[in-house]
Amino acid sequence: MDIWKGFVKIMLRLATVITIELIHALKNALNNIPLYLLVLWIIDSPRFAGNIFITYKPSKNNKHVKAMISLTPLSLFECFGLMSNNNTGREFNIGQIISRVFTGELI
Repeated sequence: MDIWKGFVKIMLRLATVITIELIHALKNALNNIPLYLLVLWIIDSPRFAGNIFITYKPSKNNKHVKAMISLTPLSLFECFGLMSNNNTGREFNIGQIISRVFTGELI
């Protein structure tokens, strides 16, 4: 009977640690999403344009040249790559997490 109580305690601790880690991961994800960038990308702002293509077209009498400029938009993942912040502030390996579960020290 005592073995089952110990097993249930460990499983509850493990569930608590997993829940806490998921909450921290969600918090870090929300803190690292650049909302300004997301809004600019949704409204297709030229502030985050990708490559600039310039093509030249001569006029009919060859005295003037027109420069046609076009912007190619970046994909959303390329924009996030420019603004990425990989600082989560919490770095544990699996050994530390398991040892903290078995010792009862909650993260």
